[in-house]
Amino acid sequence: MQWPWSTKFAHLYKANNYLAVRQEKFPRWGKKEQLYYILCLAASGYKQAALHYAHWLGKRVSSRKFILEALPLLAVHLPASALSWYNLHYALVKKHYNSNWLLPLAGAASAVGNLSMLKHLLVCLEQRDIRFTRKQQENLYFLEANYRTWLAEAVEDYVPRKVEHILKQEEPEVKKPRKVSYAYQALCHLWQSQGLASIPRSCPDLTFNLSQLESYTPSQVSGPLVSIIVTCYNAEQTLLLAVNSLREQTYQNLEIIVIDDASTQDIKSLINPVCQADARVRYVRLPANIGTFGAKNLALKLTNGQFVTTHDADDWAHPEKIARQVQPLLEHPELIATTSRWLKLDQEGIFTARLVYPLIRLNPASPLWRKELVLSKLGGWDWVRTGADSEFLARLKRAFGEKAVLNLQQVLVLGNELATSLMHDPKTGYSSLMGSAQRLTYLYAWQSFLTTARPEQLYYEPNYRAFAVPQALEINTANLAQDQEFITQL
Repeated sequence: MQWPWSTKFAHLYKANNYLAVRQEKFPRWGKKEQLYYILCLAASGYKQAALHYAHWLGKRVSSRKFILEALPLLAVHLPASALSWYNLHYALVKKHYNSNWLLPLAGAASAVGNLSMLKHLLVCLEQRDIRFTRKQQENLYFLEANYRTWLAEAVEDYVPRKVEHILKQEEPEVKKPRKVSYAYQALCHLWQSQGLASIPRSCPDLTFNLSQLESYTPSQVSGPLVSIIVTCYNAEQTLLLAVNSLREQTYQNLEIIVIDDASTQDIKSLINPVCQADARVRYVRLPANIGTFGAKNLALKLTNGQFVTTHDADDWAHPEKIARQVQPLLEHPELIATTSRWLKLDQEGIFTARLVYPLIRLNPASPLWRKELVLSKLGGWDWVRTGADSEFLARLKRAFGEKAVLNLQQVLVLGNELATSLMHDPKTGYSSLMGSAQRLTYLYAWQSFLTTARPEQLYYEPNYRAFAVPQALEINTANLAQDQEFITQL
């Protein structure tokens, strides 16, 4: 379809067809089209070229309205450019503060670690008469936590001058106060505001990470069996954290199936003591590697639950997660699935998001759904190596309708931002140009397919593809056949 020049790149951006701009030249006129060209370029992985054009365009715009529209978009894809534009046009925008662009800009400052700019923006958000939605207020908790964590670390690392040190030698020794984790405080505040139990913390250190969250099961809930599939590959660093968070659920009627996707690490020795201590946990190692979604599909054959959900091997689940997601399905038979929201944080206790802001997002990796009904219509996840969680959720909504999926607003999962995660895979992750292109090609392919797919086309089988995918995302057929035979013999 031929689009008018004035809307071409805006359409590509809104359709997530970012890769199409690689065949296009930078538009010579139209500030808005130039902006959307830059956004598509950044989203497709060409950050340096996008930064160059953003720097050029930033010096040539003078419309306050255009700048205020551009800042939140730039903040997501080019956080450094967004901050540069803000500095450049501060006189134009300072009297027009509002949360819709100030919060994404604060997210940009947090993403690039610009402490002074983050402080300035947080002060603006606090001192101005700005109204926040509940979701905006929740995200603000964690932007403030990041700032306070960085500030506390900077103060702790400060080395006093020699003269100060000598003078203070005569002063009486004062007991140092207990360290406070602002990340942990923000989480407790959020959980309390959402009606969830706060989780005790084992370590008083300033730096917070998920391994510090203690076992806590305040009450027990019963109901139909829920099958939880946990796929893993070389996840010895985080697997026990993930599995134990599931074992400590208030909802007790669970089976936890750990599927090892042919790890090179000795996962069996790690997980066997857990299986012996808790009969609900089962460990299965596949003989050949096929990727997380192929492993999930094979694991479905081992499930016995009325409901099914999945959990990543590097994530932590709140003790009330399963109970909260099951309850609406028990009370409302018209519902097919429930989802929740999640947060990600790195090993330094800093909250982060791949697309900068908002920090709190829908968790597509862990919907909980009615097994028999969903499998009869969909067959399972797409048979690709990565990126299929969002596709599965979109296909589920296409088959049963948007209203059949209830999106819970509670943050029920915390994710570990690790260099070893699928998002950072050099071949298929977003952290490399090639990986970004593979994922974006797949994203646009399944979105285009689902817009016109007939009901019978929504059922996926391993030996049939409804649409083409990049070769890097395809599952090795020999490995798949080997694993399928192995599963049938269990």
